[in-house]
Amino acid sequence: MSVIFMSLSSQSASVRSESAYGRLLAEVPRFTWRVFGDGVELEMYAFFPPNHSREDAVPSMVFFHGGMWRVDSMAEFVPWATVLARRGVACFLPVFRTRARFEVSALDVLDDAEEAWLWVRENAAELGLDPHAVSVAGCDAGALMALHVAMPPVARKRRWLVFRSKEPLPPMPASVAIFRGVVDLNAPEAARLQIDREMTAAYGLNPVDLLRPCLPPLFSAHGMQDSLMDCHLSEWFAAEWKGCGNAAMHVSCPLGDHAFLHFNVNPQVFEQVMASWDAFLVSNGVWPEADDPAGLLLL
Repeated sequence: MSVIFMSLSSQSASVRSESAYGRLLAEVPRFTWRVFGDGVELEMYAFFPPNHSREDAVPSMVFFHGGMWRVDSMAEFVPWATVLARRGVACFLPVFRTRARFEVSALDVLDDAEEAWLWVRENAAELGLDPHAVSVAGCDAGALMALHVAMPPVARKRRWLVFRSKEPLPPMPASVAIFRGVVDLNAPEAARLQIDREMTAAYGLNPVDLLRPCLPPLFSAHGMQDSLMDCHLSEWFAAEWKGCGNAAMHVSCPLGDHAFLHFNVNPQVFEQVMASWDAFLVSNGVWPEADDPAGLLLL
């Protein structure tokens, strides 16, 4: 894989329209991260810190956009990736299969999520990343994808067998962040994903059934004015995550609605959530202290 590292100009960080976010995607490096037998190729957009090189070992974040698998919203996390790249965190926005363009099942989409994270992790050395500091994040159905990566199903064994066989834990991301996330496949908002309940049970797809100790740090945020998804369910899920002995933080945004994570909709809420997220990951040793905390601001 040939890598050319590029970073966005400081002027690019101040854009505030969806169309401008889309144009920014054309400026950053792209990698083909998955190729299927029928010739379909999936690309990944990369946002690198200034003066980034292969010799670096920076933390990274893989973002899965929302849209409930019905629309492609590649530009959604461009502001987040732009800010974090300036802060020293490499960010990746993978194109994955959605029902907008492909005939895919929930398992197909969730498999794309796991493979995208593994691709970044396995290519960390060539990309100038710390392989142990690759995190995942997503919103609505993208949050479900991030949780699928962070909560791999673990086969349950009878207790008398435990001492005889200790299989290594499956690899997990360094942390996971969910914004207005789908956390319970039995909740009303999850019905739009059209995931068969038998498939959910057979493959262990429901995050609420996978809560347990030894999970990575979880950051959760949700707008309290969201009329499409239950903000209290996100708060409950974060509390349960923490109750299992894991690190977790939930931020409720009193003035935020379903679009609270969009910088061009509410810059103040965006920056408050970004600052809280950064402080949480620093306190848990996932990211180093920021050289310039003001770099987290877009205003």
